[in-house]
Amino acid sequence: NKVIYAYNQPRMWSHYSDNHKGFCFEFNESRLFENLKNSFPNLFLKHEKVNYNTNFSRLENPVEEKIPIEDFINKHYKSLFFQKNINWRDEHEYRFLIKNNDLVEFPLKGCLKALYVGAEFSNAYLPLLEFYEKKLEIPIYRMIPFDLNFEKEYYNNFAIV
Repeated sequence: NKVIYAYNQPRMWSHYSDNHKGFCFEFNESRLFENLKNSFPNLFLKHEKVNYNTNFSRLENPVEEKIPIEDFINKHYKSLFFQKNINWRDEHEYRFLIKNNDLVEFPLKGCLKALYVGAEFSNAYLPLLEFYEKKLEIPIYRMIPFDLNFEKEYYNNFAIV
């Protein structure tokens, strides 16, 4: 299996990052899963890759199904939360589903591998990158367009214009 890095997908930057002006994080998946599992041991937790297809399995008469909500979600979670149209298949999305009535603070300590800023990331924010590199203890890169793809450049090499 070839590893696909979302930070190297031009469409992801244009769609989710305000045309390359924003940023994205790279996570250590196994560390993130362990942190979530340990932080929410008694909560309903499902996790898996999103299934991309053209034929969605729709729920028939979901209102008529009189079962507890947790049973309903257990029965239908894939069609409710883990499918998207095939047009988004390049995302290679992975989702976590947690049952909680309160605001969830994700336990990210030790889970971040890198921070990537878009090709159009504002130079006005560059002084913050050094601070966050030290605080988060992760490398920070800027994405540089190259041959219909991207190359990453370590932030210390950014040219401030």
